[in-house]
Amino acid sequence: MKNGETMNRPLTFTIFGSTGDLTYRKLLPALYQLETRNLLPEDLIIRCIGRKAYTTTSYLETAKPWLQKGSRFPFSEAVYDRFVRHVTYVEMTMTEAQDYAQLSATQADRDYLYYFAVAPEFFEIIALNLKQSGALNQGLHRIILEKPFGIDEDHARHLNAILSEIFSEDNIYRIDHYLGKEMIQNILTIRFANRLFEGIWNKDY
Repeated sequence: MKNGETMNRPLTFTIFGSTGDLTYRKLLPALYQLETRNLLPEDLIIRCIGRKAYTTTSYLETAKPWLQKGSRFPFSEAVYDRFVRHVTYVEMTMTEAQDYAQLSATQADRDYLYYFAVAPEFFEIIALNLKQSGALNQGLHRIILEKPFGIDEDHARHLNAILSEIFSEDNIYRIDHYLGKEMIQNILTIRFANRLFEGIWNKDY
């Protein structure tokens, strides 16, 4: 965290797009793996937002197979039982302003982290609806985005301006998922294993 004063405050981690591929394949397995290592705070709330008509129980039944095959550690029912205590599913439509009333009961002594696991065209509407609903009035609020985003440079700059106005730049975390792609990870191998590139891929060229 960037603000040392909030290190020990309880956290609500909200995922927009909780029924999508990114959440099932990456986010929930990563959180489950943290629980495997006893790294999730006991007072953490994981709030999964989606428009499908799930209850928390039926959502977890859908997510469980993804946890079983997505974790780097052997799946444990005991760990799973601990993990699901953190999770709550909230049915809502991201584009409907009135649905955000479910998220407006925030607390000044709790921090809030929002992961926008949705297409970039929804970033602005989610941020504006969070603000207009009053959900950002109490506590410290941060967002996580994946980039690159926007349909072009102008759109990306527009999104940056809107999000920075609502959350402030210090509270925005950007993840470039392309850094995890195999092609990018192999750049060093391509450079140092190929004499053609090794001699010119340096600070002088």
